[in-house]
Amino acid sequence: NKTCVPLRTSTPPYPSPPLYLPILALMNQPPRYRKRHSPCRAVVVAILIWGSIAAVAQINTENMLYMGRSAIAAEDYLTAIRYFNQIIEVKPHLYQPFYYRAYAKFALEDFQGAEADCNQALAINPFAKDVRPLRGICRIRLANYAGAADDYTWCLANAPDDANFRYNRALCR
Repeated sequence: NKTCVPLRTSTPPYPSPPLYLPILALMNQPPRYRKRHSPCRAVVVAILIWGSIAAVAQINTENMLYMGRSAIAAEDYLTAIRYFNQIIEVKPHLYQPFYYRAYAKFALEDFQGAEADCNQALAINPFAKDVRPLRGICRIRLANYAGAADDYTWCLANAPDDANFRYNRALCR
């Protein structure tokens, strides 16, 4: 004969002892001091922080390049040069800021500075197609006709149907 055990119908006002006692045991412990982490962790944290800064720098460089080009479009050449100078300080391996700064200097009739910036842009990327026509015009204005003819000859090798390149090279001879 099996006897039936009645079920409990009321719940206690506090949690059951197996859950309640470990909490009390943790509360009565002395405070723990932080363990010293290995230098490896510091290196990992430094790399993560540097990576996030580099990502922010990339976004800022792209924005600065856009703002500089917008300043050129608004014919505010000095402001554009300031933007491009800031980009060059952060990322001197890009040729675009040198090219756009050269364009702004050309508009301000600083032909020597514009030619120097074009030379720097071509030192970084010798295959940049936009830089050589600008350097050719700068050389024409500086009366360096042989150098300008070389630039326009290179331009004609890459775009043989361009009438402006032919005209400018003819001016140099």
